[in-house]
Amino acid sequence: TKSLSLPPLPRRVLEATLLDGTAVEFTQTAEALAFRLSAASRDPNITVIKLRVDGTVSDLDVIQPPSTSGSLAYRRPARMSSSIAPKFMHTAEAALDDQDGTYWSPGRNEAIAAAIPGRNFENVRMLPEHPLWLNSGWLEVDLAAPTMVGRAVLKEKLAPGNYRPVASWKIEYRESDHWQVAAEGTTIGQHAEVQFTKPVKSRTFRLSISAAGRPALAEFQLYPPSTATNPSAP
Repeated sequence: TKSLSLPPLPRRVLEATLLDGTAVEFTQTAEALAFRLSAASRDPNITVIKLRVDGTVSDLDVIQPPSTSGSLAYRRPARMSSSIAPKFMHTAEAALDDQDGTYWSPGRNEAIAAAIPGRNFENVRMLPEHPLWLNSGWLEVDLAAPTMVGRAVLKEKLAPGNYRPVASWKIEYRESDHWQVAAEGTTIGQHAEVQFTKPVKSRTFRLSISAAGRPALAEFQLYPPSTATNPSAP
């Protein structure tokens, strides 16, 4: 028998069955919706479980999967200084989603863009060093409540033809109306473990990056004080 645990469903589940009507054992709590399936009942390609719930489901929001890294910043509200595609992809949330394949990158210099009429910047290839692209920016995340943070994981999007490596970075936290430095450094690379000088408690954290050309950040993860990151983190 295999157990499958999903994020909590904001509707009371009345019945769970396979497509052929076979009943599926389940447990529903405020933290998760869990199923138990025998090996014989699982489809070798994909197992579909049909739920009958108390109420409608058409008005439900998307139910996001739980964090795979344990990051305190996972899918938290965020904002950014700019982005190459702020309404389509590469948003601030792209660096907080536990997905190394998504990423945030600062946008373009609008003054220079205005002087290049008739260009479709999404389709025209320009080197990362081109002055059209901003080579610095910041990403800010709201943890919803003052939270103790002692370490971070930073990951870059490594694509030399499109982006340049981060040359300096800084993590700050808001204290009253001021930003205080929690940690800072130079390179990031594919995976950088960051230990704060001392744990800090704040609701809002900001990461600033700069490079010799357009940089790109894959992940900005925050953790409680500890000696190691979550072992399940990628």
